[in-house]
Amino acid sequence: MAKINSVYYAHIKHWDGTSWVPVVAPHKGLPTQSDILYDVVCATTSDCTAVGAQWTGTAYQTLTERWDGTSWTVVESPNVSTERDNILSGVECVSATECWAVGSTDNYMQALIERWDGSSWSLVEAPQTGFNLAAVTCVSATDCWAVGPGFTPTSPAKSLLMRWDGTSWSTAPSPDPGGPHSNHLSAIACVSSSDCWAVGHHLATNRARTLALRYVPRSQGCPGEPGPNCPSPTPTESESPLPEISEVAFTAGSATAGQFSDTTRFEARLADASGEPLAGEMLTFTLTGEGSQREFTATTGADGIASVTPKLTEHPGAHQLTVRFAGHDIQAGSADVTVFVVEKEDTALDMQVQGQGNSKTLTARLTDLDSPGDGIAGRTIQFYSGSELIGSAETNQDGVAALPIPPPYRGANRTYDAVFSGDDFFLASAATAG
Repeated sequence: MAKINSVYYAHIKHWDGTSWVPVVAPHKGLPTQSDILYDVVCATTSDCTAVGAQWTGTAYQTLTERWDGTSWTVVESPNVSTERDNILSGVECVSATECWAVGSTDNYMQALIERWDGSSWSLVEAPQTGFNLAAVTCVSATDCWAVGPGFTPTSPAKSLLMRWDGTSWSTAPSPDPGGPHSNHLSAIACVSSSDCWAVGHHLATNRARTLALRYVPRSQGCPGEPGPNCPSPTPTESESPLPEISEVAFTAGSATAGQFSDTTRFEARLADASGEPLAGEMLTFTLTGEGSQREFTATTGADGIASVTPKLTEHPGAHQLTVRFAGHDIQAGSADVTVFVVEKEDTALDMQVQGQGNSKTLTARLTDLDSPGDGIAGRTIQFYSGSELIGSAETNQDGVAALPIPPPYRGANRTYDAVFSGDDFFLASAATAG
């Protein structure tokens, strides 16, 4: 997603086999209302579904978008309540006419499940005891799993598994590591109906650790509910803790606009979860526009700040500016996105009348207003006498255009004008000489 003036806009990119290419994402609601996409799945190359949430001004409501092979469009999706948050965080499609989207409602305290039948989304009843679904996967139209954290009146949260049997959703036994720690499942994948993995994290000794569960069907020598003869699977956790959270963000000193051909400054600060600066880390700044992309790297100092000062060569207009920390084993990656506007460069014209009698010549030099020594080549200058156009000439490598004055316009006491009308990169300017 992209953040523009404190509003989040859905951000979509497509891999064409060589690189990731930005694709226009439709915006639902007013320009001041955020759109966020959390997950995407494709049934075919011309049939993809993305889900998330849209801010209405009072609460988040479900957001679904579909790709038809040419463009993305918003598809209406139901909500349990218009006054409380309804968020879709995972989606899976068995076919173009069979999709499931899961998430939460009632401000993250109740499970939300919706089904696509090829023409519309509808709400599907889900077990409700304080559940929040994060992801969904399907082996077939009659065998799907959804995972998330299950909240109880008293902490901690428990890992949550739900299963679709072709008729209804129901909770399934889900083991948790011992101790009074929260357990969250955030993703699930199935190779077959008898081989699934669910992953997430659990808290142990005040640190987050990886959590992995593997599904073994009861039909493989384990009928009935878990018990002495049918123990629950044992979750596995990594010996190494998860990387610590980091946050990178543009600073107030980072420019939000600059003129073409000028030097600008991009600046961002990297900190840990407590706000303490992280020094000696590499940040990558990426400026992306229509048909162009440039990257710049810098290392954070003791204050956690890194900056770059590139010369703007991009076409004037709005560009996406991203700063990204890739992360490593100790510190997790993070990113921030904003909009940077490349403006047209200001220009100045200096005009003179050279020569005498029948050999007078009009000259005009076009320069960058901020750098008068830099001539601008290859631009057309028009010369006038009063309201009459005398002729035009193109600036050379020094920014100079010259035009011999035709006989009808060589009279004494005449005033001449030179005009540069501007173009895609430079603003207009004019000068007068006599």
